[in-house]
Amino acid sequence: MIRWGKYKYIRFRNCEPLCFDLQADPAEQHNLAATYATDHIEALAYLEKLAQGSIDFDAAEKERLEGEARLQAAYSLEMAATSLGNQYLMPSGKLVEADDTLYRPDVLTEHPEAVFADWPATG
Repeated sequence: MIRWGKYKYIRFRNCEPLCFDLQADPAEQHNLAATYATDHIEALAYLEKLAQGSIDFDAAEKERLEGEARLQAAYSLEMAATSLGNQYLMPSGKLVEADDTLYRPDVLTEHPEAVFADWPATG
């Protein structure tokens, strides 16, 4: 994302860019990049050129993956890794995937003390 004057430009790896005039459209409802609005064409061209020269998606992905690996090595859990990353701690102490149905949850651990250093939480 690049802010320049009244403009906000957002570039993605595999999606069309977004660009908003924050003065005229503070709620960011009208994507100038999609309409190629002629009164914003110079700003769009400048922001696109700036983004192309400064955002390296491959380098960012590599840095993200390396950071995740460092965190996982430093803070590994005594439980199986999950793909969703959105868990809910039930009042019973069971840790479940929040995106799965709460009526038939897959229990990730029945020993929250192995996952949370401050179990049981006080206060």
